[in-house]
Amino acid sequence: MEFATIESLIAQRSWKPGLGISAWDSAANYAGADLSGWVVGFSQTRDSDCLARANFEASLADLGGEDEAAGVRVVSIGHWACGWVEQIHVRTDATAKLELLRAQLNKVADYPVLDDGVYSEVESEEREETYRNCRSQFAAALCEFFGWDTSVDLDRRFGARNVDAVLVRLFDEDCSYRGTEDGFVRVEDIAMHVAHARYEFEALAAAKYGGRPNRLAARLLAAVPNQRKGA
Repeated sequence: MEFATIESLIAQRSWKPGLGISAWDSAANYAGADLSGWVVGFSQTRDSDCLARANFEASLADLGGEDEAAGVRVVSIGHWACGWVEQIHVRTDATAKLELLRAQLNKVADYPVLDDGVYSEVESEEREETYRNCRSQFAAALCEFFGWDTSVDLDRRFGARNVDAVLVRLFDEDCSYRGTEDGFVRVEDIAMHVAHARYEFEALAAAKYGGRPNRLAARLLAAVPNQRKGA
């Protein structure tokens, strides 16, 4: 929805119970403080995806950060389903801030990303956190792909840096295929990702990026038929 004027923004997005939270919330379910006199901007929850978190961060930064005296604040609301909701509120008499918020909301009405740079950073942080938390599971999937016991110590056999180079490449491929939030290294998808990113795995195996040849990458290449042959 686009807002032609500040007045239309105030009319449509002035705070009321449930606004900007979810379709299941209503005034009857709200038990918090009266927040009248403020316009609701971007929001995020405990379960928000990268896009929602990035837009929230970019909007708040563009508005000059949280400064209640200037008419901008972040309100946290407890929620029965997602734990909590954070909303950016702009006071109805903060005309300059409202104009910025209006421009932001109109921008995402045409293109969902408020700031591509912020979105890229949030996605990168999400991938790094997922990789740290799930590295052992990714390694187990790779062992299963080769038919090895999942307890095999790949770091000891191939070197941690080589293992990371292969797992990160597989994970990045899956994030590109499924999206950052759903990216994972699944045994059933490994062959597809190696085939798709064969040039990158060949570069790892041949040490084109420096260092020593990556024997684990070479093993993967040997296990996945080269679909380019004869093309």
